[in-house]
Amino acid sequence: MSSCLINKSRLVVPKLWQQSVRYRGKYNAKMPKPRHDIARFLEEITKPVIIRQLPDPIETCVQAKLNLRTKLKFGPESSGEFEKFLAKFAFETLEKSEVMLICHKLDISGEIVRRNKVEFKKTETKIWNFNTVVMQLMIKNNPKYKNLEPIVSTGLGRNYYFFFKEERLKENLKMMKKMPHFVLLGGMINQQLYTRAGIQRYSEMGDLQTLRGQLVGILNTGLSQIPDTLSIPLNNFSQALSQHSKSEE
Repeated sequence: MSSCLINKSRLVVPKLWQQSVRYRGKYNAKMPKPRHDIARFLEEITKPVIIRQLPDPIETCVQAKLNLRTKLKFGPESSGEFEKFLAKFAFETLEKSEVMLICHKLDISGEIVRRNKVEFKKTETKIWNFNTVVMQLMIKNNPKYKNLEPIVSTGLGRNYYFFFKEERLKENLKMMKKMPHFVLLGGMINQQLYTRAGIQRYSEMGDLQTLRGQLVGILNTGLSQIPDTLSIPLNNFSQALSQHSKSEE
């Protein structure tokens, strides 16, 4: 009956605020007044601010990777026929190449990776993405690359491998500086393992002919100083003898 009275009086009252009161056989609908704006503003301003401590993103990422590694089993034992074929192909590619750089790829789109491959193709660089199982299987079949295991086991298959000639090392490192999504971890140069800092120092040494010229210059300088070095003690000795003979006379 209260809803009929409200409709007849043309009052629009939400159901949440509607209250029906019966007094002397009559129904009266009342809508409670909202709180004053100033009171509501003061209440919001004076509320205590609770500062939540955000977790460290690096620790969270490391913990997530550890959990993923414990749940998923990566190893040569879980390899299939196709991964065995890739392990053999990775070994042949490494044997033919003078330089292999191992880089960890950050989160980027596939279009950016495609463009980077086109740029590296100009320097005759081949880029392959071998997962952890393939590289571990390659190391297991070829123990001479056992030192690569700590590097290739990181990233859970997100490592990219760059194969090229030694003369392209300096040029490729310059290109990688413009691509921060490729993080250099290490590599091999002429079948020798180098860290990231070692590869940087190796690229600053220059080509082999320049180093040979510098070595020949250093050797020639040392050979030219040998007669002077040997003649100085003899001259001093002869002067000492002459002075001693004059003193006796």
